[in-house]
Amino acid sequence: MLRAGSAPANRLVTVLIHFPQRSAGSSSMSCYCDLLVNGLSKLGYEVHVVSKQGLVEAARPWPWRMLLTKTPAVLSTWPALFRQHLKYPKHWIVNISQEYIPPFAASKSINIIHDLIQIDYPRSRFVGFFYRYLLPKLARNSALNISVSNSTAAGLAAMRIPSRVVYNEFKLPDRSEDAIVESGARRYTACWVGTLSKHKNIGDYLAASEALPDKTFVAILPERDARRVRIEFEVPANVDIFHSLDAKDYDDVLRASRFLVSTSLAEGFGRPPADGAIAGCDIVLTDIPIYRELYQGLAHFYVPGDTANLAATLAKTPMDIYANALERIKGWGEEHSLVDVIDEAISAS
Repeated sequence: MLRAGSAPANRLVTVLIHFPQRSAGSSSMSCYCDLLVNGLSKLGYEVHVVSKQGLVEAARPWPWRMLLTKTPAVLSTWPALFRQHLKYPKHWIVNISQEYIPPFAASKSINIIHDLIQIDYPRSRFVGFFYRYLLPKLARNSALNISVSNSTAAGLAAMRIPSRVVYNEFKLPDRSEDAIVESGARRYTACWVGTLSKHKNIGDYLAASEALPDKTFVAILPERDARRVRIEFEVPANVDIFHSLDAKDYDDVLRASRFLVSTSLAEGFGRPPADGAIAGCDIVLTDIPIYRELYQGLAHFYVPGDTANLAATLAKTPMDIYANALERIKGWGEEHSLVDVIDEAISAS
């Protein structure tokens, strides 16, 4: 299916979106995947998602399905992607997770590189090795590398990987839907969103919550981490733990919170602060380069580890940043559209 009058009739417009970790959970990368599927399909591309979840669901018979379930994402998706590449060498591949860039089809691949966190906080030795030594070799030969912030682009440049910055895009509320609950009427003092990964630094948030026992806090984690958090940390009684929230429930929790807190030591972009601002929260962030880049003038900043300062900020009356935050976030999407940038790269090939 081609866009009318925009390309030669013999041009192949099939795009494989390689997103190994795709799941039902909400994340920055899942938002990118949905954006690409919808946007590229509307432009006339035939779009297919290659993910471990999709391969497992399609697997027959059940022993093969069970084997795929136990197989790491990279080992399950690369063979499927390689078969597609051999059969249809002109298909384009968009890699959403940088550590899973396949070592083939470089000239037809586009990489969305979120961060370089795995260099300092690797999930495993293999992932750390990939980022330091293999990512530069694979990414340099790609048709296009997209970084999600100037901070990520600077890190890539230091590795001699050129990239084009395209900020996250957000669905902003219509003015008719702008009704925001007054901060004083909100149930929770603050909301924290993340995982138990070391760089998410949940310990700061729990310590600040413990210092304010008369207030109620909430933390949203993936289900596996929600089960572990009370084992690995002393969770104060005034902290509610949520997991497996759909989009509406997630938004409802944000709208019930006065502050959105991120205690991260590193991020490539960091979507929750923007989600919180859109929901009418004030935002409190660690003083790290990416947050200064995105939220300077909108947020309270504290030095990681200074939980007394964090608690003192959360004891204050929230600022009204809603209107200014919407303008800032709107500007991110208007500067460059992710779908248009990818379409431009494919069209120019």
